[in-house]
Amino acid sequence: MNYSGASKPELVQIALFEDCPLDLRYAAARELQHRHKRLIAGLMNQTWWSLHNSVKHDIEKLRHKVLQLRREMEACGVPKWLARSFIDRRVIKRINRQLMNSSAGVARKHVNRKAVRR
Repeated sequence: MNYSGASKPELVQIALFEDCPLDLRYAAARELQHRHKRLIAGLMNQTWWSLHNSVKHDIEKLRHKVLQLRREMEACGVPKWLARSFIDRRVIKRINRQLMNSSAGVARKHVNRKAVRR
């Protein structure tokens, strides 16, 4: 039998409660497992892409801030080699730390809310 068109409640009914041959019950259970695996794979794919886009957005923000700072330093007459070493050592670390703290702050707020509820 082809169970791909059956709904989830129908498959559960066949797998658990119907009085039918064992191979049909196993086929219904296998179809439920396949659907579950496809659902999990789809959710994992969506989660990965959302994280990818979030990191990509943070990197773009960092790049924009560094370029803006570099332009400001060049406008003030700071030599390029000095501006580049300053930006590389201090500013990128500071901006990156701010980005990490802002993204970790969201997680901390979520954890703190859970702790308050208990």
